Amino acid sequence: MVSICIPIYNNVSEDLVFQLWNQISVLQINAEIILYDDGSELPPDHVYKQAETIPDIHVHKSSKNLGRSASRNQLAKIAKHPYLLFIDADSEVPDKHYLERYVKHIEPGVVCCGGTIYKSQKPEFPYILRWKYGKKRESIKASERQKFPWQQFTTHHFLIDKNIFISVGGFCEQIQGYGHEDTLFGYELKKQNIPVVHIDNPLYHTGLEPARDFLDKSKNAVRNLLLLYIKHRDDPDFVNNVRLLRFYQKQKNFRLLLFWRLLYSCFHLTAEHNLTSKYPSVSLFNLYKFSYLAHIINGFK
Repeated sequence: MVSICIPIYNNVSEDLVFQLWNQISVLQINAEIILYDDGSELPPDHVYKQAETIPDIHVHKSSKNLGRSASRNQLAKIAKHPYLLFIDADSEVPDKHYLERYVKHIEPGVVCCGGTIYKSQKPEFPYILRWKYGKKRESIKASERQKFPWQQFTTHHFLIDKNIFISVGGFCEQIQGYGHEDTLFGYELKKQNIPVVHIDNPLYHTGLEPARDFLDKSKNAVRNLLLLYIKHRDDPDFVNNVRLLRFYQKQKNFRLLLFWRLLYSCFHLTAEHNLTSKYPSVSLFNLYKFSYLAHIINGFK
């Protein structure tokens, strides 16, 4: 029936793996769990040793780091069942009915996203920006996500018909590092007019990065988005599909890009001081990302 695909780099939640296996056992469904270690520097061998003792939990290891897109594509190739449930390793199952809610949506042509939530308790100081951003921008009810179904597609966890995954071509392996492989995948689904169904079946995202690391990853995501924009800039539907690019197009039309470049040059250090503090502003973070895009776009052709 379903292959649960978990890409891993350096860490995986032991609770995640065995809670999923317990839910499979309760539901008595034909399922497997595949752990794909993408060249971890610190592989969680204790989890792997336990997992390998259980039927239908399979561990695969890459000798080198292939990247976020390639590791998911490898999981799809390895999976033996016609439906794939991708789950990021830094996740936590909120209740015992998580898998059951997805199983109810298994049918040919399915693409289903459950959503993301964050713990209510404020984390320690270095992780506050990632937590605040996640709660404000990523913790969205299904009714709101369904208004823009393709734009709200994320790779945190989603159920998909394997034939659909293949028809879309999987994830683009040219996108390196963190950011926007899900943007392109969602857009490819839209181009093929493949519906995306959003449901309220969230997982906790527990993999919070320190603010400085999150800023670096976010800047990498902006660079990835810029490369996608250059490739698709003659396609207005792609531009309208991405909030940051819509804003960029408006500022370009009003000839305000020079202002944003100057803003980044003059104030990015001040912004970073706030964003790495105990009281980061998510609104400032959004402006920071856009001013960074305007700052670097002249270096791209």
